[in-house]
Amino acid sequence: MTYIDAAAAPLPLHIVSTSRYGAVVNMFHGDLVNGAAWPANNRALYVPVRLPMAALVARMLLANAGNITGNVDLGVYDEAGTRLTSAGSTARSGVNTVQYLDVTHVQIGPGVYYLGIVASSTVGTFNAIVTTVAINRIEGVLAEDLGATTLPATMTGVTVTQAYVPVFGFTQSATL
Repeated sequence: MTYIDAAAAPLPLHIVSTSRYGAVVNMFHGDLVNGAAWPANNRALYVPVRLPMAALVARMLLANAGNITGNVDLGVYDEAGTRLTSAGSTARSGVNTVQYLDVTHVQIGPGVYYLGIVASSTVGTFNAIVTTVAINRIEGVLAEDLGATTLPATMTGVTVTQAYVPVFGFTQSATL
């Protein structure tokens, strides 16, 4: 039998909040919700990802559900909470599909990062993985209420209170 060293294997094209590198919520609760409403206007969520090797953040991505009302901003933060890149406030588009948002490309090394997302409307819906508040807290998911739909230069996350994680992240490709 051949064994693959996960640390030596290349990273997948897409790194998302619910992947093996993100919060392991899909190991506890595998239910995909198509239509999770955003918890509060201009609330940011920060989901940790642990990368075993370097990656290129070429674009951000979001799994939209059936109602794309409002704007979003998606970005990546380092472990200290400093924003490395973000898309800026962007109108949502594409019902029940993956939406890609352009960002300034950034190369990140192995380590812990946070995927950040903020949405302007509690009416807009997202594809998400059902969890519990306790699991989100154990996994290190954080929240922050902002005054706008733009991710801050420095995150100051607090304990999260919702029981799901939206499916979002980044891709290493500028075209795929």
